[in-house]
Amino acid sequence: MGPLGELAPTGDAETLASIAQPWVFERLFNLDATGQLKPGLAARVERLSGQRVRVELRRDATFSDGSSVTEEDVVRSLQAGGLQVIQSGAG
Repeated sequence: MGPLGELAPTGDAETLASIAQPWVFERLFNLDATGQLKPGLAARVERLSGQRVRVELRRDATFSDGSSVTEEDVVRSLQAGGLQVIQSGAG
């Protein structure tokens, strides 16, 4: 057995905690077998370029306690993972 590791949206896939990731954190989007983007937590996802996507969050997205998942929650999570985020209305 290895170390449990951090259970976080950006957790290390090499640790045991990665097994529980899908049960705790819903992905923003996934790739299907053909490489197409498929929404998860997102209502819509659009590829803008090789490494850029535009995402619209589902309005019914909630945490386990029933509180709404906000755009700010998703931005904070993505930024914690080292990703650059431009929020809607910014610019």
